[in-house]
Amino acid sequence: MIQPEIDSVALRRRAEELSTEIQRESVVVASQEKVDRIKAELENGSYEVDADAIAEKLMEFDFQIEDKQKPR
Repeated sequence: MIQPEIDSVALRRRAEELSTEIQRESVVVASQEKVDRIKAELENGSYEVDADAIAEKLMEFDFQIEDKQKPR
C-alpha cells in the first residue's frame, strides 16, 4: 500500500522541479528570440541604440557599486 503523504510530497517536489525547468526553458526561448531579432536588425541596419536607457542603467549600476563599497 502506498502512503498518501509520501506520494503527495514526492509529487509536489516533482511538480516544482518541472515548473522550474519550464521557466528556464521559456527564458532560453525568449532570450534566443531576442538575440535573433537584434541580429536581424543589425544586419538590415534598423537597430537603434537607446542612449538614454543605457545611461540610466549605467547610473543604476554605479550607485549599486557605491552602496556596496560604503563601510557599514
